[in-house]
Amino acid sequence: MSGVSDDGRSPLHLELLRLWQRAGRPSVRAIADCAGSISHTTVHHVLHRAGPGSSKLATIESIALALGGDLERIEELWTAETGSGRPSATLSNMLWEFNRNSRELIEVMRELTDELRRHRNHELG
Repeated sequence: MSGVSDDGRSPLHLELLRLWQRAGRPSVRAIADCAGSISHTTVHHVLHRAGPGSSKLATIESIALALGGDLERIEELWTAETGSGRPSATLSNMLWEFNRNSRELIEVMRELTDELRRHRNHELG
């Protein structure tokens, strides 16, 4: 595997850890809840144990999406790590599309949450 760090982490694993740190180091349960389709155990396994190399692309994308990651970048790194392209299974393609659309929804929800906080702070302040 090319591009592996001195501690054995792949570029994909390092990217997921970077996203996790940028997101404020949320708990694996919070990530799993946001991802909606994976368990907290799987999130822990990917982030803190084996890394993403042994997981399906859809799983990695769900985690990355929950952390605010770029799905195209994740797919690029996953393809480089595994040597294979996007799975052609219909379900996988549907999940990928759902995740991409969910990213837009998550952004809208974050904007609404920020607006509500500003409104509440204005009323309290």
